Amino acid sequence: AAEKNELIIKPTQINSRKLLEEIKGIYECHPITGNRTIEISLSPQDIYFESDVTLLRRSIGNLTKNAIEASGNNDVVTIGCNIKNDNIQFWVHNSAVIPEQIQRQIFQRSFSTKGEDRGLGTYSIKLLTEKYLNGSITFISNMEEGTIFKLSLPLSTNNKVE
Repeated sequence: AAEKNELIIKPTQINSRKLLEEIKGIYECHPITGNRTIEISLSPQDIYFESDVTLLRRSIGNLTKNAIEASGNNDVVTIGCNIKNDNIQFWVHNSAVIPEQIQRQIFQRSFSTKGEDRGLGTYSIKLLTEKYLNGSITFISNMEEGTIFKLSLPLSTNNKVE
């Protein structure tokens, strides 16, 4: 539906802390997590903003899952958010480094390092974030910082909140 411009956006009021706690709760009990840890790093206050919670939860959830899968035993995946330039910016960090050749293909449809029937995760995050949530998705990956994906959204939509 997203690729065919048929996705309907349902903006609602969202609390950043509650959203990140939901995502942490989903993945800390998930079999892929194993002995890895998920931590939340939040700004001092709760951030309230408008967006489609289903699409956003899916996007940040996919980023979190990817970070867990890329992490080694006993590694920590950190998720968080802050305000930057009148936007809310969610981020997911792990210490692994994405090889440069993979970085160039990371948002391509059907590209995967994880095998057959994969490769829609980062592609779908980019599609949903940029086309439907009026935001942007970027990442950095290097030896000094590890890998950090940043998903930035406006604090308010131009649509009526339900």
